[in-house]
Amino acid sequence: MTDPTRRLAPVVRLAPAKLNLTLAIVGRRPDGFHALHSVMVPLDLADRLSVAVMAAGDDTLHVTGFDPGPPESNLVLKALRGTRAALRGSGTATLPLAARLDKQVPVAAGLAGGSSDAAAAIDAALEAWGGKLTPERHAELAASLGSDVPFFLAGGPALVEGRGERLTPLHGLRGEDQPGFLLVTPAVAARTADVFAAWAAGAMSEPGVARRTSEHFASEFGSGLTGRQLVERAGVLAAANDLLPAAASVVPGLVPLRRLSFAGRRERCGHDRPVGRRGRHDRDPRRATTVHCRNHDPEERPMTRQAISTGGAPGAIGPYSQAIQSGDMLFCSGQLGLDPTTGELADGVEAQADRALRNLQSVLDAGGLSFDDVVKTTIFLADIGDFAAVNEVYARFMPDPPPARSTVQVAALPKNGRVEIEAIARRVRVDAVSRQSA
Repeated sequence: MTDPTRRLAPVVRLAPAKLNLTLAIVGRRPDGFHALHSVMVPLDLADRLSVAVMAAGDDTLHVTGFDPGPPESNLVLKALRGTRAALRGSGTATLPLAARLDKQVPVAAGLAGGSSDAAAAIDAALEAWGGKLTPERHAELAASLGSDVPFFLAGGPALVEGRGERLTPLHGLRGEDQPGFLLVTPAVAARTADVFAAWAAGAMSEPGVARRTSEHFASEFGSGLTGRQLVERAGVLAAANDLLPAAASVVPGLVPLRRLSFAGRRERCGHDRPVGRRGRHDRDPRRATTVHCRNHDPEERPMTRQAISTGGAPGAIGPYSQAIQSGDMLFCSGQLGLDPTTGELADGVEAQADRALRNLQSVLDAGGLSFDDVVKTTIFLADIGDFAAVNEVYARFMPDPPPARSTVQVAALPKNGRVEIEAIARRVRVDAVSRQSA
């Protein structure tokens, strides 16, 4: 076995951030943790960790970049101690390590930077000491450090289940057309424990919707998607996160920021260098590139036409889309009071109106908008005598001032429904917001 003290150069590892393309909470485990179904991908955005063997003393950690908190609670040091304990009795000399962490991944932003640092620390320590762990012991150690740590052992896209310890590698993207992701990290921190507590208290989306989307997408991603196919699913994936309502309840400012980020997504993006890969040209095709968006002259923007769909509303039963995005406008098809899970009409006109508006809300959310962005609605009633009852329910969903509206009586509605509601919404343009803020 090579003497670790004779190593001349430090061991260097990149610790990539991760992105949840889907996130469904599927239950509560006996140990108190939540069971998940999530498709995750590693990003090019990464921290840089280096470790060097010392002759004596205790493990040390020096951090530059984002502040991850006090060193004694840092997962890097915990990972070094855990790896040392896992090698006990193997005959490996586990000398003290001096670790240096260049922190490029924002903290408390849902990117699992700390968990990735821990996985990198395990790998770096094993190489520095010349030690080995069985795959089972390696996975066990990773899981003991945090729910997201095992994902970084997969080395690429994966379906993550259970608490995070069950991994199924996925093919991910195929072809040379690799899309980029615009990461928006506001100067706020949402603690994971607080977000899950808000979810448990009722701040949740329609039960089962995110799970169905996640399961379907995992099947597609497992076989491989082109970059274009992934972008076409962006609207659906945007709503496939059970923790969105909970995060918004913990940090209300995320709601307008999310709408603004969707507006920015429509702008032309210039593919700048991937963040956190300085001096590296051997880009891993399994990792997604992070990009920075540049505004451009709105007169140059081509008119786009994109279908928006979500499992949070009943699927189209004919040759139409749940909504169509065209430029800055979102045109939402009429929604009945149908339960998206069972396909059955709610009982009574008030319940149908409430369900129709919730369906419409899910479609708007899939397009990155809300009722605050709606400029016009149309209500179709099978009986104009239901006007007052529907109006009372409608008022609970609308902002002040409410959007323009038309209400008409029709001879009949599909499935003998009593009310149908459609909407037109307009997203805020990035250049318009910039001018208002100037």
